[in-house]
Amino acid sequence: IGVGGISSGRDCYEKIKSGASLVQLYTALVYSGPNLINSMKSDLIDLIKTDGYKNVSEVIGKSVDTPMDELDKEERLVDLKVRYEQLDTGTFKVYGQIV
Repeated sequence: IGVGGISSGRDCYEKIKSGASLVQLYTALVYSGPNLINSMKSDLIDLIKTDGYKNVSEVIGKSVDTPMDELDKEERLVDLKVRYEQLDTGTFKVYGQIV
């Protein structure tokens, strides 16, 4: 999970390249509001295409020596399923489940 210092699509992309399959936004979302997500998503799509990848899952761990898909399941600390819903207040409720 990529956490901390994420306020742009490029920041998000760097976390994913470093192995994150999930990123957490908080401070940037508080200051910029929910429209930040659309901006980040657009930037992220551009970066993925520019680097020649077809989807975000191909990017995970590309800047580390041992990509995540080469590790045995036992070597991973956790697998996490996450879903979220937007509340009427404009905030998000996030659910995480370790599997």
